[in-house]
Amino acid sequence: MGFFSHLLSPRSDDSDDLKQLPEADQGDSAQVLGELIKIYAQEAFAVPTHSLDKFRQQVNSWSAFLGGEAEAPAGFESEGLAALKGLFENYRKKETRYVQETIPNIKNGFLELIQRVKGCLDADAQDDQEIAEAAESISQALQNEDQEQLRETITASVKTITDRLANRQARNQEQLENLAQQVKELRTELSQAKEESNTDALTGLANRRALEKHLEHDVMVAHLTGEPLSVLMLDVDHFKKLNDTYGHAAGDRVLAALGDLLIKSFPRKTDRAARYGGEEFTVLLPNVEADQAEKLAERFLEKVRDLLVPHAEGSIRLTCSVGVAALKPSESGPEVRERADAALYQAKYGGRDQVYSAEE
Repeated sequence: MGFFSHLLSPRSDDSDDLKQLPEADQGDSAQVLGELIKIYAQEAFAVPTHSLDKFRQQVNSWSAFLGGEAEAPAGFESEGLAALKGLFENYRKKETRYVQETIPNIKNGFLELIQRVKGCLDADAQDDQEIAEAAESISQALQNEDQEQLRETITASVKTITDRLANRQARNQEQLENLAQQVKELRTELSQAKEESNTDALTGLANRRALEKHLEHDVMVAHLTGEPLSVLMLDVDHFKKLNDTYGHAAGDRVLAALGDLLIKSFPRKTDRAARYGGEEFTVLLPNVEADQAEKLAERFLEKVRDLLVPHAEGSIRLTCSVGVAALKPSESGPEVRERADAALYQAKYGGRDQVYSAEE
């Protein structure tokens, strides 16, 4: 039985149309499907109620299976492709629910802000009306020859005007303080929402979406100023084996520890470390030549070799491989990143735990 026939066998009703394809085309379709779901998982965003890393690991298992490179993932034998559909449907619902809950909160904050401003304007209009009436009373009293009545009217009207102005000033001061606090809270919520959309929840580093923006910016600056820009692509060696041996929770701790080490190892404000996806990371080094970037990468690998990640049965040691590329004239961000990625694979192919430069 061919691979795709095996894929379809548990639940034939899932893919009747695909069964009509020739066996070779079925295999290609499975591989394409595997790549598509992997891309979606890379672009998914973290939600508080579910682990994004766990979701990506599940998707990677399905992708490897669809590509004929791994055993069937959990749920396949009993549910077939419905298990994959359920995985995506469940996470997509969580994403949708998170967005639906977050946006109304921010929207309600703006509506409350508008209501407060409207309340201020309404109160000011009431004060203006009373002040106008007091002024009119004074105007009419001035036409009266009764001096005592004139004195009483002016005294009462001036008090009304003074009280209304004092009330307005106090009210405006209170409203300004309330509005300032509310604007601050809204700004914080918006900033947090933006930060969450650009941050990898597990490592605290920039995510792939944020990396693409930073890379585009740094490449533009490098071309305008003529300053160098180096890109590092690094990958945890034998990460799948590590996960299989110690468990996914330990794998998450390894990635989190590596993210922390990247932050400490590349401390300049202009350095940008990001989680590219899975166990792969990227570091952008503006104003750093390729040879200097290689030295920094070698120094980082030394720190990785000394890194001990706590585990129930002791400590986990790990190594990484790094690819280095320096931006060329007229080269785009994706192009220099791809060369760094190709250098990374050379480092892994050459034995791992080493740095390989695309400039060699």
